Amino acid sequence: GVADLLDCKGPLSRHELLAGEKYHQITPDRWSDPDVAKYDHAWVLGNVRRLSTPVPYVHSGGVQFVTLDEVAKLHLKQALAGL
Repeated sequence: GVADLLDCKGPLSRHELLAGEKYHQITPDRWSDPDVAKYDHAWVLGNVRRLSTPVPYVHSGGVQFVTLDEVAKLHLKQALAGL
């Protein structure tokens, strides 16, 4: 899908992270893992739209921003036209 990034909140306290479980689906027991606990910011999204079909793109590594190649941009443009 696609969305507009409206805001970024954080760093969030442990209390705020635990209170936000309904948004991020990370259970309290997982916050003791340093690989999870380092994610202490929240992105506020708006105008969220689900695409009817996935848009193929080349991805490497973990969670990161990606630069779409020209083929992926074309697929995304076509997918958005159908919304």
